[in-house]
Amino acid sequence: MRTIRILLAVALSLTFPALASAQSQITTAVIEGVVADSTGAVLPGVTVELRNVDTNFTRTFVTDRDGRFVALQLPPGRYTLTYKLSNFATLVQENVVVSVGESARLTPSMKVSGVAETVTVTTQTPTVATTRTAPSSTLNEKTIETTTTASSASRWEASARPSTSRWMRSRSSR
Repeated sequence: MRTIRILLAVALSLTFPALASAQSQITTAVIEGVVADSTGAVLPGVTVELRNVDTNFTRTFVTDRDGRFVALQLPPGRYTLTYKLSNFATLVQENVVVSVGESARLTPSMKVSGVAETVTVTTQTPTVATTRTAPSSTLNEKTIETTTTASSASRWEASARPSTSRWMRSRSSR
């Protein structure tokens, strides 16, 4: 009997921390892209500003020599991206929505302009996530309430033993 309790304790101590760490790994999203001109040539040096519409959280990047930018560890939400480069019309891309563990890949195209102008592009939220960095799930209240934890398992084990059931009843009535 003692061996079973020891094995149960070892199994619980190894299982629950692994589950907790697996659930807490990914809490952010990614927006990445390659900025090109109307002919498809990549544009290095474009200033890319990402702004979360709901929280006003803002980050600014500059595209590399291959026209790429990557915004890592973004809070999930709806973003507006603004692309600026001299001699090109400012491009505003609205409603870029990312959720936890998702990576949005964009291919903005800027057009040459001799005058200051702004082009606004409104994107639609995709119905199917085309890219995911990890599987995710949402736990509802019923799942959380019915999930056995280490502390509830030890209470059950203690209440099942005759010598401690009186003590457990007195502790739970407090």
